[in-house]
Amino acid sequence: MEGLLYTRRAVRRHFARLGAAVLVLWGAGNILGAVLVEIIGNLIDMGSDANMLLSSLSLWVLGLPLAWLILRKRPTIAQAGSDERELRPVRGGTIPLYFLMVICLTTSANLIGTGIEWLLSQLPGVSGGNISDILAAYALELSPWTLFLYLVVIAPLCEEFFFRKLLLDRAAQYGHVPAMLFSGILFGAMHGNIAQSLNAAAAGIILAHVYLTYGKLWLCLVLHILNNTLSFVSLLAFRELSETAYMNFTALYGFIMIGLCIAGGVLLIKRAKKLRLLQRASLPHFSRLSFGNWSVILFLVFCGLMVVSTLLL
Repeated sequence: MEGLLYTRRAVRRHFARLGAAVLVLWGAGNILGAVLVEIIGNLIDMGSDANMLLSSLSLWVLGLPLAWLILRKRPTIAQAGSDERELRPVRGGTIPLYFLMVICLTTSANLIGTGIEWLLSQLPGVSGGNISDILAAYALELSPWTLFLYLVVIAPLCEEFFFRKLLLDRAAQYGHVPAMLFSGILFGAMHGNIAQSLNAAAAGIILAHVYLTYGKLWLCLVLHILNNTLSFVSLLAFRELSETAYMNFTALYGFIMIGLCIAGGVLLIKRAKKLRLLQRASLPHFSRLSFGNWSVILFLVFCGLMVVSTLLL
């Protein structure tokens, strides 16, 4: 690929800049958000809804522009002259096909993560980190409108724009497969606990594949919204239904999810040999160069500390 600087120093610097953008975004949401909530909370009485919206404001209104300033001079795959994609057209069955695969991968990852959290919770001194408890707390503290606004509108729009458009476009010039892993893993790490991190990483990887295959950000956005809508419906049912009604809902919901997962698994297996990933890694030592720089290491350390805190608190 012409126009690419494959010196290790140049590649490491490139991914350090990408990692710095993610670090700034994460810092804006967690550090600035906590500071703003503390300051404003001392001045006026704020509820859980206001706290959530203020944190979102810090993450996306303050953090996203700062992250973009860091990324804006980094070349995209098109600007680097390395875009060899033959984009596929979006057909009628594209959304249902990938939705089933997203459900299969994310549900499987979530079950694995929940199992790991349960095993860790058996250790002395480890009491938290169960994703069900975390989601239940959100459902009880936040209004349905706040849940909907955050889960179904704000999160899909902003996350897809940053991770699939800004970040992935600038990582894919060094190989589509490693770029999918890079953007997916960083996307997952931001979620703060084991189950959600594995869930989001699985979603991030397949959504990255969708973006690189079809070149349509709106397609990733639709899949993300559909996936988050399932979570919203589950949380809303937990909040609004009686105990008996919720147990009936859980049985029906679980039955439907099992069916969707089986269908998605069959599609993944059936299409595994047919799916030709767009461009295999052409960069030697990609993992060491992309993840082995100061900004990505620092970001992953901070995310790891957040995971530990959810397990201990």
